[in-house]
Amino acid sequence: MSYIFKAEYQDTKYKILSEYPKDEVYIGIRPDVVKIYSPYIYNAINSALNAGETVFIPKLCISNMDYSDVIINDGSYDELDIEKIVARKRAQDLILSLRVNKSVFIYLYKMLLAKNICTNVTGMIITADNKEDVFLDIISKASEMEDESAGEVLIKTLEDYLDPYNKVSMIFDSILNELYKFDKQIDSIKVVQESDKELGENEYPTLEDAIAAVKSKYADFANAWGI
Repeated sequence: MSYIFKAEYQDTKYKILSEYPKDEVYIGIRPDVVKIYSPYIYNAINSALNAGETVFIPKLCISNMDYSDVIINDGSYDELDIEKIVARKRAQDLILSLRVNKSVFIYLYKMLLAKNICTNVTGMIITADNKEDVFLDIISKASEMEDESAGEVLIKTLEDYLDPYNKVSMIFDSILNELYKFDKQIDSIKVVQESDKELGENEYPTLEDAIAAVKSKYADFANAWGI
């Protein structure tokens, strides 16, 4: 089931205005609408609108949306804050769509299978805190096995966990590092009005200039990733 909202397109985002009247839904889909498939997101948006709050959805997130993409402003954010949040979410959506591909899901699946076997052998669930102890325990058990081939299979299972784990860790470390650097750039943008001092880096005299700078930073980020 889908839910349709009237929306105002605002360059980098959609501002949700109201739920599309159900008796008009099948007349024809207009370009100024946003379609929601999740009842949870639908209820969250409706609750916010009924409470007089403002709802935005970043442009890139619209085709594959989850609840974290919905921006609800209860009045705590100004226009610059909203544009910064939109830029962050668009950057996350962009980089994840480019880096988290089918290969990553294959790695994760292999990790899960190997992790389950390792848990059955050791009786311990592998975590970030105990993984070295679990690995040593598996190596010790493998070396003590009378059937040498069985020990080799157990070591191979451990390798089947470690290899994709290292690859996935490298990918996500890279993603987090890029997003951290982008967030710092966005956070540093601010408006400094009526100042006699020379404006510093990422300081702007008007709100419009600061918002334009946020959009420019995102454009640079997207260009760096070949978009």
